[in-house]
Amino acid sequence: MRTLRLPIVALIAMSFIALPLLADGAATFTAKCKMCHGANGEKNFTDLASKSEADLIKITTDGKGKMPAYKGKLSDDDIKAVVAYIKTLKK
Repeated sequence: MRTLRLPIVALIAMSFIALPLLADGAATFTAKCKMCHGANGEKNFTDLASKSEADLIKITTDGKGKMPAYKGKLSDDDIKAVVAYIKTLKK
């Protein structure tokens, strides 16, 4: 039982970090991305499963095609939070 204590405590601690990040990412997605990508990310996403987190951060930061650059419009932390949220959306 003692060997399970540390992993359980670690998971609980991580949830306190991850949940606010996803919540902030969802709020930013709703404010900045929803109008083009849809409420659930159902529009204008090309094969998210094949994109790494770093790829999505670069695309969001620098823009690509019709996607505008968000560098200077969103902080690096906001961009990371949006990308984390995007990864939770159903493909």
